[in-house]
Amino acid sequence: HQFSLRVTSGNNDFNLQEVYFASSNLTEFINMEVLLGDLDSALNTPNKLAISESEALRLFANINVIGRRLITKEHTYTITAVFKDLPKQTHLQFKVLTAIPKSINTPPHGYIYIKTAANTNITSLEQKFFDAYLQTKSAEHKTVKYKLLNISDIYLYGNSVYEMKPSGSITAVTIASTLIFIILL
Repeated sequence: HQFSLRVTSGNNDFNLQEVYFASSNLTEFINMEVLLGDLDSALNTPNKLAISESEALRLFANINVIGRRLITKEHTYTITAVFKDLPKQTHLQFKVLTAIPKSINTPPHGYIYIKTAANTNITSLEQKFFDAYLQTKSAEHKTVKYKLLNISDIYLYGNSVYEMKPSGSITAVTIASTLIFIILL
């Protein structure tokens, strides 16, 4: 669930962007390099934040920001971790992470990552998800499709309107590779 936060630190007001709620098992799915602090604290404790290296530099001109407090109208957040910026070739795009709150005023939307066993029948699992979805929706939603992608393939093969950022294009990669091959011939 992405949102932005208007925060105050000392006499400065900032707008934190690309803020996401994240579950504590995030690092089981993606490899994040923590530069300073404790990422687990930010993902498990209310009102704690983990921020990217570039966000720390943008806001404070250095990354040594562990313990800094950011204040909103409703909460005081404490920065507990600074992580290395994510690679460009990923569908993920967040600069600030915080724990999923116990209650949310608006229905959340977001991304769900699942681990499957090596021998899982992916087509059957997709159908089970679709069947469960239809139990909560009317017949007009039958055009919805569930497609599970390997997390490393989402950047090039994902085409959801809900992606965090525009994805890459396997078609563009294929065309470029073909042209390079032709030029080399």
